[in-house]
Amino acid sequence: MPGASDQIIAEVNRAKTWFAYMVLASFNDMVGLTPAHRKEAVHEIAVATRDFGLAAIDAGDSEAAELSLRFFNTYLRAAINRSAPTFASGIMNEYRRFAIGALEWRRDLAVEAAAHLLRYGRHFDEAGMPAVFGAAAEDVADLAIEARVRDPQVSFRLAQLLVRNLLDLIPDARPIGLNGLFKGVAKLTCWAMAAEEKDIAHVLVEGIAAAPPDFVDAALSRMEGLQNGLFWEVNERVISFDWLDHPLRDEIPRLRGALRKAKSSGNGAVAELEDAPVVSEDLVKPTAPNPAVQTPG
Repeated sequence: MPGASDQIIAEVNRAKTWFAYMVLASFNDMVGLTPAHRKEAVHEIAVATRDFGLAAIDAGDSEAAELSLRFFNTYLRAAINRSAPTFASGIMNEYRRFAIGALEWRRDLAVEAAAHLLRYGRHFDEAGMPAVFGAAAEDVADLAIEARVRDPQVSFRLAQLLVRNLLDLIPDARPIGLNGLFKGVAKLTCWAMAAEEKDIAHVLVEGIAAAPPDFVDAALSRMEGLQNGLFWEVNERVISFDWLDHPLRDEIPRLRGALRKAKSSGNGAVAELEDAPVVSEDLVKPTAPNPAVQTPG
């Protein structure tokens, strides 16, 4: 491993991930060298990393699975450093698919991936690429919806994560990033209300109720009034952040009523978020169908 630090060598020896590290590190080098207009190359790297990570989970190789998650984060950092938001969409889509696949055996990794998606989305926002933050929030909302059939507690933790990010962002938010993040929260809230997931809906409603009422009212009004969901530019984003599909849009009047009720009764659920960790302990202890099998490394 030419040029590797003593810490890296010690870590790959400990985890027995030498081969996996060499392959994924070469992928990361390619992300750094790929021209910004060749996003398809970076997408293929993300697909391969997702497939590797899910194969590692299936084989019971927790070290290799966690290594793939760390490299997803590293790809996102490379995209930020290169000011290449075109890379973010493909990487984040496959990161979300990795997290969905992890729900079967490594739900702790799914929650951790969601936390990282929002963290790097915020880093993109701070680096002047705010639209990526909204995409990250929608990915986490979609992951929360997918998680419901396996463990509603995962969906609940992801709802907490979204609310915490919303409330942390509000004091000094950029409009595009804030609007995108709010859309993810609103989408998940409307879904939770429609699905009668009362605990999830409660924490989301309480979180929205703590946001500035003028901002919330304006955002919900845009969602109610938008007639065309297509984004007005041709880029990685096709659907506008303000667009909500009609089955979920029908929940907005009910959401407004829940917000009025929450404001009149206080927002105790938000207080509960203060001590909640960003990444929870294992919700389900890591197990796999073939724990004795290990991926090459």
